[in-house]
Amino acid sequence: MLLLCSALCLSLNGLVGQDYIFDTNYGTSGKTVTPQEWLKCHFREACITSAGEMIMAGDVNSDSCILIKYDADGKIDNAFGSNGYVKPLLVGDTLVENITGMVLQEGNIVLSVVIKDTINYLMRFTSNGSVDNTFDADGTVAIKPVNAKIQINQLASAPSDKYMVTGSAGDHFLIARYNHDGTLDNTLDGTGVITEIHEYTGFFEDIVVMSDGSFIAGGSTSDYMPDPILAKFDSEGSLVSGFGGTGVVVFPIPDSYDFIIAMIVQSDGKLLVTANSYEEEISDTWSIIVRLNTNGTPDESFGEEGIVEFDPTWWYDKIMSLALQPDNKIL
Repeated sequence: MLLLCSALCLSLNGLVGQDYIFDTNYGTSGKTVTPQEWLKCHFREACITSAGEMIMAGDVNSDSCILIKYDADGKIDNAFGSNGYVKPLLVGDTLVENITGMVLQEGNIVLSVVIKDTINYLMRFTSNGSVDNTFDADGTVAIKPVNAKIQINQLASAPSDKYMVTGSAGDHFLIARYNHDGTLDNTLDGTGVITEIHEYTGFFEDIVVMSDGSFIAGGSTSDYMPDPILAKFDSEGSLVSGFGGTGVVVFPIPDSYDFIIAMIVQSDGKLLVTANSYEEEISDTWSIIVRLNTNGTPDESFGEEGIVEFDPTWWYDKIMSLALQPDNKIL
């Protein structure tokens, strides 16, 4: 099990039900720390290669972004980029200000990034940290599928070496799919872009893509008190009516502001969703995990009617991510 925390990486050994101990074969005594000059480095994304190498992306001193690679032993891979890192990340001559997603695909490293506060791009690097100039000639593609203010919240891999991004376009949802060469994939809903979900408006925070190309996007409505919303699509971008009856599931939580944060699909096809809620009247924040059957109904064998609620010790404690162990226990 690997735990990541800011600029410190920890590797722990142990068994479920036992105390974890540091894996002393990793880094130095189970830890690897980025160089002193990156003391204010905050990693936002991390991916593990099939060889056990770790690639991390984040910001340094809040004014630029970095891509760094560690080998399987927790040491900086000096063959990657310049002495193990690519810094600063640039779109043309402009500094990347934020990284919103990262995936590994066919040895390439793909990032979704933001420049100048609101301009979104895809960037692709080769496995050695070089800009991949086969990706739209300069290694970057502007994410501007519609004429609206775009916000990208997540990036995911899709079958046939494609990429999907999700977020918002103005007041509307946004899902876009790109081909391997960086062009919009027009086999998705005829344009490569989805913004209309029945009568709802809002934004998507996360997306999970299945091996057959179908996908589920999760986010929140734009109501005064937002509700979590899930939408399931087939590989061509049509809503799947077998999910929630219309392809959409909305689960209102009374008297609170609710936002889906992350999702993951179990091996049996059931969907785990985590959401954070805030009740303004009592200034209380809490998190929930919901498990849904493949048809979008709550799995009543999970928690109380499909929901497990966490009331944190501190008001600002929130669940931000989900992962599954091989035995389907939830982290």
